[in-house]
Amino acid sequence: MGTTLTTRLSSNGCDISLREFKKILRQVQREIYPTWSVDELLLHPDEAKHFCEMVRRQYGLHGLPDDLVLRCHLSNRKNPVARL
Repeated sequence: MGTTLTTRLSSNGCDISLREFKKILRQVQREIYPTWSVDELLLHPDEAKHFCEMVRRQYGLHGLPDDLVLRCHLSNRKNPVARL
């Protein structure tokens, strides 16, 4: 069984719950790419990298790798039941 997103967030120094972190990701994307879906963001690697940087900078989460930020954001799309 793979490591959960919650475990990965915690092991990378993020004490925000996965649920709250997903809210942050949706908020940041609405701020910088309001007309894009998660899929569209992922199709633009430079912008996806910028998105990850903005999340880290705005919330002081400097230890989070891009792939973890994007996996959490992608899980918003893949698991809409978990949305708030």
